[in-house]
Amino acid sequence: MYPTDMTVAGSFVDSWSSDYKTIYALTSNGFIYEYDVEGNLLFRFAGNSTGDDKLGLFKAASSIAADIDGTLYVVDPNNNTIQLFQKTAFTAKVHEALVLYMSGKYVESKELFEEVLRYNSMFDLAHKAIGLAYYVNGDYKEAMSKFKIAYAKEEYSDAFWEVRNSWLMENLGKCILGVIGLIIIIIILKRLQKKYGIFNRIKEKLHKVNENETISGILVMRKFISHPLDAVYEVRHYKNIKLYNEYNYGSYLLFRGIPVFIDSRADLYAPEFNKKDGEDGRDIFSDYINISSIGTYYETKFEKYGITHVIVVNNAKLNMFLSRNDNYKQLYKDDNFVIYERNV
Repeated sequence: MYPTDMTVAGSFVDSWSSDYKTIYALTSNGFIYEYDVEGNLLFRFAGNSTGDDKLGLFKAASSIAADIDGTLYVVDPNNNTIQLFQKTAFTAKVHEALVLYMSGKYVESKELFEEVLRYNSMFDLAHKAIGLAYYVNGDYKEAMSKFKIAYAKEEYSDAFWEVRNSWLMENLGKCILGVIGLIIIIIILKRLQKKYGIFNRIKEKLHKVNENETISGILVMRKFISHPLDAVYEVRHYKNIKLYNEYNYGSYLLFRGIPVFIDSRADLYAPEFNKKDGEDGRDIFSDYINISSIGTYYETKFEKYGITHVIVVNNAKLNMFLSRNDNYKQLYKDDNFVIYERNV
């Protein structure tokens, strides 16, 4: 069976099997194709004459044959001629190397294919054959290099597997020792922590970092986006509410179809964007800063905006006050958020 992607013509009229394990195929308009027995195209030459008679071209072609020396004979029935094609030194070298290659003697063919590359450095079959010679001799890295040039994907994959396998065999002992060493270090560090608390300072610093409102907001927002929260669905159950939310996740709430107090588009909450006829615009952004930092009494601002519900992160300053205020009823709480209903 020949490969489905082999180069072919639609007008083959004759073929001939040579003594060099190759096949010649002739088209009706005079093109000659030479394939190896695997279906790889080695050469394509001759062609169709468009006017004046020229050697090597045909008005038509009907049959092809080769003698023991490799000379080709091609019949042109329109001109009543037979043209002869003799091998070049390059073709002869390819044929000589092919006899060994097709017999599975890759190592023996290597030197001949290296000579072939001196004639044509981009002859893919030569690179593939040399790669197989390296592969047979266990030089898998060199084999990969040659297979890559020849676009021999299957052979490249085999060579890569051998390189990886060799690396594993050479370094398996080191890998096992490394894993054992790592386990021992972890056990020792755990015992030291239990006995002396050597990591307590680091834990305290990390805890302080996590308590920072900006850092906490970023971490919560990351989780908020990657894992849709139950808190969002809880808020959506309430109808006709005026919600106070924090800046960090306002856009996400808005994306979920929930009207918000503020979101990341801070400029839209400046006075110039919130004017009413004959009145100065409300500075929603500044009011948010004051509420979230408890810089002013939040109840006054909530009354100003008619807030009915509040959603905040657990470690927000505002949550400390709301949790102690009887005017606010906790409706929902999870690991990150609290929702309150304001008694209005």
